[in-house]
Amino acid sequence: MTRKLSLLVFLAMLAAACINQRVRLSAADRIFSSRLSGQWTAQYSLTISPLFISDAKRLQQVAGRLVLLANTSVTARYTGLGPVTNYGSYSIDFSRFGLPLTSGSIPPSVVVASIGEDSAKILLDANRAEGPITMIGKVSGDSIEGTWTFDLGRGGSVGGSFVMTKSR
Repeated sequence: MTRKLSLLVFLAMLAAACINQRVRLSAADRIFSSRLSGQWTAQYSLTISPLFISDAKRLQQVAGRLVLLANTSVTARYTGLGPVTNYGSYSIDFSRFGLPLTSGSIPPSVVVASIGEDSAKILLDANRAEGPITMIGKVSGDSIEGTWTFDLGRGGSVGGSFVMTKSR
C-alpha cells in the first residue's frame, strides 16, 4: 500500500512540476531577451510574390508596431524555433500586400528566439492554421534588419525585407 501511495505522490509532484514549469533561459538568451524587450516600429517591403499579387502591391511598403516582452511564462515549443526569449503582440496590416492574414477573433501574437548572439527569428501568429509570417534578422544596436516570408501553400510564397527600430 505504501508503495502505491509513494507512486501516487510522485506522479502528483511530477504533474505539478509540468503544470508550473518555469522558463529557463541561458544567460546569453536572458541578455538577448533584455535587448529586444520594448516597443518597435517596423517597415516591410515586398520583393517575392506570386503572380496573383499585382505590381502595385509589390511597390508598396507596410509599416507597423510590435511590442516585445521578456519571456517569463511561455514554455511552448514552436517548429523551427529555439527557446522563446520574447513574446508580445503587433499592429501591422499585411493586407496591403494582398495577404489574407487578419482574424478579428484572435489577437495578433509574436514569439522570438535568438539565433546565435546577434540574430533573431520572429514568428508572427505562430499558432495560425495557415502558418506564421517568419522573420529572420540581424540585431544591431536598436535595430533589426532581415527578411520575412509567408508560405501560401500551393500558391507559392511571399516575402521581402524588413527593418525594425526600437522606439522605447
